[in-house]
Amino acid sequence: MKTIEDIGVPAEVISEINQIVTKLPPDVSCIATGSIIEGFGNANSDIDLYLVNPKRSLRRSTSIGLRKSRYVDCEHLAVGYLASVADRINGHTWTSLLTTSSPDLDRYYRLSIGIPVVLHDDVAELSRSFQRPVACLAYSRWALLRAFEHLARASCLLATGSSRQAALSMHEAALWYATSALAAEGEGYPSLKWIGEKAARRFRRGSDAYRELVDGWLRPSVDVAASISELRSKIDLSPELIAALHERSYRLADRVRHVGGSETDYLIRSGESVAQTRGVASEVGRRLAAGSSWAQATEDVAEKLSVPVLEVRVGAWILMSPLRSAGFMEAGTGEGV
Repeated sequence: MKTIEDIGVPAEVISEINQIVTKLPPDVSCIATGSIIEGFGNANSDIDLYLVNPKRSLRRSTSIGLRKSRYVDCEHLAVGYLASVADRINGHTWTSLLTTSSPDLDRYYRLSIGIPVVLHDDVAELSRSFQRPVACLAYSRWALLRAFEHLARASCLLATGSSRQAALSMHEAALWYATSALAAEGEGYPSLKWIGEKAARRFRRGSDAYRELVDGWLRPSVDVAASISELRSKIDLSPELIAALHERSYRLADRVRHVGGSETDYLIRSGESVAQTRGVASEVGRRLAAGSSWAQATEDVAEKLSVPVLEVRVGAWILMSPLRSAGFMEAGTGEGV
């Protein structure tokens, strides 16, 4: 088993970790992880430690402190929670990734690369459940879904005249697509800020493969429609995921009515609040208010805008999510196909 000394962690960082470890309760395990362990960090990088408690449940938040010239992040985790994360990520499917959280993927990966500083038997056994290839596969699929969501949003925004917002969304889509491609190549560290370093480590900075992967993010095209078309041809979603995306649906919540305007529509929740809608959210919202199902409403909007129906359904789902959070919409299944 590797130690933090074996992988070349700077001596001053090891000294600081040891000072923290000496103050831990005797049954708490400590695992060093983060960018320093991954190989991206330097002597001034944060020190990331997972402090794993043998109790099945635990109510302690992350402790962040400044020691000398760097931050130390000590995240307190319970064995029960980590066992749940291991089960879910090891058994993930395309559809389960729809509800998988970023923190769960992040913790799984960080544990898969973690170096034990203090490791008790119960945590040692659990730690073997965290496998880096599984982490990379799950993150690659999850990031591909994020890329498609941003592409769908951009497609809807461009079709309704919001070209600047569409360009920004395509910038995010390119970033997530590159993240997915790198994770598929084994560069699955789940932090967007390291994408350049991951690409350079895998393909050599400045190489054709490097530029092809990151140029969509670093040097986005001014032709948003062409960027959408190009990325659309690259994203390959599984039939299982496509079916699940079609299956999701929204409907107007009870006591919500739709009022049309010249450029802006309104959703009014009787006696409580009002929300403005524009673009695809308005197009879909007014059809739902007229009695159409989610499936029919999104299909009609897709035909009107000449946008693939899946992109309208996913784009509208994303663009209308604030309305759901505010209580104007309700989510369902079974009406999207």
